[in-house]
Amino acid sequence: MQDQQSLIARMIKVTVRDLRAGANIRDDILPQDLMTLGESLKARQLQPIIVSPDLIILDGWRRYRAAQLVQLDSLWAAITTRALSDEERIAIQLEMDLHRQDFTEQERVLACEQLFAAQPNLDQKALAARLHVAPATVCRWMSVSPHRVITEVRTAFLDGRIGLSAVYPISQAPKESQPDLLAMALAGATRSQLTTHLRRSQSAAPAEHTGRIRCAVAGGGTVTFSSAARSIDGVIVQLKELLQEAKKAREANLDPRTWERVLLARAKAMATDTVATDA
Repeated sequence: MQDQQSLIARMIKVTVRDLRAGANIRDDILPQDLMTLGESLKARQLQPIIVSPDLIILDGWRRYRAAQLVQLDSLWAAITTRALSDEERIAIQLEMDLHRQDFTEQERVLACEQLFAAQPNLDQKALAARLHVAPATVCRWMSVSPHRVITEVRTAFLDGRIGLSAVYPISQAPKESQPDLLAMALAGATRSQLTTHLRRSQSAAPAEHTGRIRCAVAGGGTVTFSSAARSIDGVIVQLKELLQEAKKAREANLDPRTWERVLLARAKAMATDTVATDA
């Protein structure tokens, strides 16, 4: 996104009734606050609102509503150089509000989700660069995604019962483990305590063993591992051995079917040797 200052064309006074509210990422407007702000605007407007050329408000929603409430005729406005897409409008609202203390975690998260929905090809690193924040910050915001946490965790965050500091470690856990972590967070557990509990539960969990592992291969087909491949490490060992055998088969000019029979015969021979040794 362009730098904010390069988007501003000129400063003018705009009639309040000509302004268009458009969509807005703020949802915490209280009537009593608006009345106080409106009376302040009557005396002096310290900061202009920002609007697009067609007078859609990009920044200054509360000032606009306050001006309506106290029946103010006009507001100073900074006009952008061109019309902005929904994605650009949300981005500029978010960027301008990021460092305001009254902009909540929930509003930041929902705004980021709107940005990703408007531009699916946008990744977290690009968004971080656009908003001038660390990629880790965007990562924490997006930990509230329904893809990362169960509905109960997301609802608790959006309701303000837990913060991002609790959501992030919960999002690192399997979804079947998240209810317990959520209960801890609601009971007042810190991020450090949640992280420690998660690490302990993961280290105590038994390693996953399977009798057979079927791996889909890009381009079609599958490779099946069994017996010794009881972990990812076992799969890696067998893949290395298989690669060495494939290279030998290529050097011997074997076709795939012949190589398959050679491997099968070798496997049977090894199995027979193992049985004889055990006896």
